[in-house]
Amino acid sequence: MKRILKFFSLIPTIASPIVVTSCDLTTNFRQTKVYLEMVEFSEIYNNSSKASVEENIFSDISQFFRNLNIEVPDLDTDYSIGYSEGAFTSDNTIVTGAIITIKSSPTSDRLLGQNKITVLKERW
Repeated sequence: MKRILKFFSLIPTIASPIVVTSCDLTTNFRQTKVYLEMVEFSEIYNNSSKASVEENIFSDISQFFRNLNIEVPDLDTDYSIGYSEGAFTSDNTIVTGAIITIKSSPTSDRLLGQNKITVLKERW
């Protein structure tokens, strides 16, 4: 019995405690998913240039992330924009009734789903 007690009395002196010197907690923004169906896109009117249409879509998605207080991802790789056939005139402006499809890329870990926008006539 003395032998067992002697053994157990040595354990605290042999074992060293684990000391945590620093703990860096960071929020993992990459976990937050946004569905494109949730994004409210600005209305797009005919005679808008393709560049301005794509800029507005990018801006709307970015603003949605900011409104939710989420870090805006690198959106260049997270979604694609498709246009219905005959959506543009010869001078690259969009026509009334064209359908724009915004779709998340399969590799995106931030955006999911898709959304469609129909081009409206110009405002009066």
